[in-house]
Amino acid sequence: MNRPSSLRILAAQVVGLLELSNAEKISLKQLERFNPHMDKGLQIRLFGEYKKYHKNSRLALHEPYKNGKIHGDYKSYHKNGKLKKHYFFQNGKLHGEFRWYRDNGQWLKHRRYQYGKLCSEWHYYPNDKLKCYKHYNQCGKLLAERKEYYECGNLKCHEHYNKFGKLHGECKKYNENGKLREYELYKNDVRVQRELKEYYENGQLREHGQYNHDKLHGERKIYYDNSQLVCYEHYMYGKLHGERKIYSDNGQLICHEQYENGRLHGERKIHYMNGQMGQYEQYENGELNGMCFVCYENGQLKYQKYHKHGKLYSK
Repeated sequence: MNRPSSLRILAAQVVGLLELSNAEKISLKQLERFNPHMDKGLQIRLFGEYKKYHKNSRLALHEPYKNGKIHGDYKSYHKNGKLKKHYFFQNGKLHGEFRWYRDNGQWLKHRRYQYGKLCSEWHYYPNDKLKCYKHYNQCGKLLAERKEYYECGNLKCHEHYNKFGKLHGECKKYNENGKLREYELYKNDVRVQRELKEYYENGQLREHGQYNHDKLHGERKIYYDNSQLVCYEHYMYGKLHGERKIYSDNGQLICHEQYENGRLHGERKIHYMNGQMGQYEQYENGELNGMCFVCYENGQLKYQKYHKHGKLYSK
């Protein structure tokens, strides 16, 4: 590329207008290198095309200008000659499609602009499969929905946003096999409801719980890897409330107890593997209150006690 003469540059500074041929196209930074003391407030208008090359002589950059602003197809290239970026400017502002490629020609990013403002965005895996999708409002904040995918193509996450760019509505997260892992409900970025599902590596459900404002609320179930229930419990705003049951891996009930506001309240029964009751207790507000007894595995009584408000009353 021919470098513009110092005389042409000086003349351009004097008249405040730079209008060179394509071969002489220069940038403001290049002007500053020729004359570091130039007036920064000088009105300089660039016309035509600007081209830059890699050291291997392959084209690296192509910028079109009109009336001093980038206008038209902007393209940059990898050293191997493959297209790297391709987007369109209108009067100096991004407008339309923005495409970004890897050096093997596969997608990396894809954006859509409207008069300089980002509207939508897509990200891709190296295998050209969609990784993430986002949609923005006029203020550049996430709007409507956001989707993220696994490399295999299955949906990973789906979120909804309001016009202010805040999480609002349903948010769903999935495992790579396509099973729903987590369900959340938001209002203005505040999580008000959550349903969590966790799985074993073999795909069997491990845990299923419900949340309200980040606290367990409602049923919670835990499973063995053979799908047999381990534990069933009920919560109210993060505290155990209601019945709680624990089972062996063959389905035998081991423990059954009652809670109220996070404290044992009511009967508590513990069983042997043969189903025979081994221990019985009565509680009130977390304290032993009433009769309790312990039995041998054959059902024969071992001992019996009576408590009142947590203190031993009689044997």
